[in-house]
Amino acid sequence: MQKLLQNIHNKLGQARRWFNSQSKKKRVLLLTSIFLLITVPLTGAWYWQRLNDTKGRLIPGDVEWPDNDDDGILDINEAFDENIINIALFGFDRNEARDETHDSYRPDTLMVAAVNLETGQVDVINIPRDTLVPIYDRGGGRDKINASYYYGWSTAITGLTDPQERHESGLNSVRQTVSMALNVPIHYWVSLDMDGVSEIIDILGGVWYDVETNVYTGHGNLVVEAGYQRLSGRQFLWYVRNRDFALGDIQRNKNQQQIMVAAFEQFSRANKLLKAPEVYMNMRNNVETNLTVEQMASLALFATHNIRPDNINTHIMPGSLGMGRMSENVSFSSWYYLIDQQARVELIKDIWGISVDPRPTDTLYPPLPDEEPDDESEHDPPPKADEGQGVDPSDEQDEVDEGTGDDSGGEQDSDDNDDPGAGDQEEDPQDQEESGNEDESESEDETNTENSEDD
Repeated sequence: MQKLLQNIHNKLGQARRWFNSQSKKKRVLLLTSIFLLITVPLTGAWYWQRLNDTKGRLIPGDVEWPDNDDDGILDINEAFDENIINIALFGFDRNEARDETHDSYRPDTLMVAAVNLETGQVDVINIPRDTLVPIYDRGGGRDKINASYYYGWSTAITGLTDPQERHESGLNSVRQTVSMALNVPIHYWVSLDMDGVSEIIDILGGVWYDVETNVYTGHGNLVVEAGYQRLSGRQFLWYVRNRDFALGDIQRNKNQQQIMVAAFEQFSRANKLLKAPEVYMNMRNNVETNLTVEQMASLALFATHNIRPDNINTHIMPGSLGMGRMSENVSFSSWYYLIDQQARVELIKDIWGISVDPRPTDTLYPPLPDEEPDDESEHDPPPKADEGQGVDPSDEQDEVDEGTGDDSGGEQDSDDNDDPGAGDQEEDPQDQEESGNEDESESEDETNTENSEDD
């Protein structure tokens, strides 16, 4: 043993003398190389472990970690009492043109995805925009859920002067109101506007989808033809915003769910979900979230490898449409989506496994005798597009309606509505699969905000 130590000492001495005999430049290069050889593999291994440890970083709150098992794999069932995270998606009726004339906006698309990190099951719940709910921080006052942003934003005006702080107050009101409607916490949220939706779809190459019926503007201009096709960002936006159906917004919710599942399947199959952090970094003016870039990368990796389209269940908050007044002293009626409270309790139990008490059933006062209720599915008159010019989906809501007093006032977008990939002779992804090619082809209305009334 002593002889071995002496040999090691001699070798170290020789190495030290050789190192000192080198020029200063060579010594610096040598030390740098040794440092990189050691740290790069360790850093890569650490980052990969962090990237794959989706659950450890997505569950909010302090977690007391148990010891690792013999294989070094954390037992997630021991680490967490709950294994579901709730991510809300807020789609706002905002775009660049409206920023010039509007300060407050409405979340006309409200979804919550309950993601089970153990099984890979996802339950997506849409809450129709006209759903009558108690609004956060309004003392029990009720209104349509898409008015929740306005209440948070307008309440903040009295105490806040910074526009960003008012905006954040509005977002918090939406998040808290959605949380109250479902009786579950909203851990994370993603907010995007109309420009953001269109741009994301274009960046990812469009979405192949079988559009069941033609989509028209309020003036009868055809913007999306029926049939199986690759939708550009603008066409995708037209489709998901269309509610010219007998069921109005309810059918729109169903269409949104179906096309989003189709988009997920296509993007996942082509590994495009992994672009989520990159897309977000390039679109921060149109997309907001409280997810970190690291969390987005981890969630995208988890979704790519663990979530399958047949594991995605879609739901719409159970209820029915009704016309009436929230209070006897209100002089006008509106369409409201009234929640089926018992079915709501059962939905919460099925998804989250928790029991809540049903709330009292909402009731409306009948319309006044001289009222003529508007058709819920009608669009406000949009500006007519010039012949040969594309129509911006947001323009359906951007014209002043002198008859109703609406002051939307947005300008028509002159951008072309043609599918940017329409001229490309690319194959349908289904045809590509049959030929063995694994490459994925690259692929509204205005309602006045009503004052909340106390129950």
